[in-house]
Amino acid sequence: MPPLALRLTAAPLRSTSLLSALLAPSALLKSTTPPSNTLFVANLSFEANQRQVEDAFRPYNVRGVRLMTDRETGRPRGFAYAEFATVEDAQAALQAMNGADISGRSLRLDFAQSERRSPQARTPQGPKNPPSNTLFIGGLSYSASEDMIRQAFSNCGEIKSVRLMVDA
Repeated sequence: MPPLALRLTAAPLRSTSLLSALLAPSALLKSTTPPSNTLFVANLSFEANQRQVEDAFRPYNVRGVRLMTDRETGRPRGFAYAEFATVEDAQAALQAMNGADISGRSLRLDFAQSERRSPQARTPQGPKNPPSNTLFIGGLSYSASEDMIRQAFSNCGEIKSVRLMVDA
């Protein structure tokens, strides 16, 4: 089977609010993010376009929608930001449209986090992982081999092990 990812070592997974929300989408109904006039729109179909999303939010005075795309490929990333005229309009849209269907997918909505957050707000809460000598690399080519990985990282020091994960 072709490799999907490389794991040079393992680090413990820490639960985050985003991970919890992904595992339990109903958690997004109780937003912990302060209200703002911009909503984070998740679980968008890759076929959804800007007009469809704007039309869905038009009854709530949407000012604009930014569909996020991959910088290199230009392909949709499956989420967007919708800006509304007021915080109240965004709150109404959140209550009415969370779970609504656009192009066959149920939307998950939350207030967008401010881009001007302090460095402390950007760091995950809870205990930090201890230093590790494990490196995880995702998105490898299907043709990647253990020898190729060893050669690519040979100037970084001794490599004790390389484990290529494969799709089962």
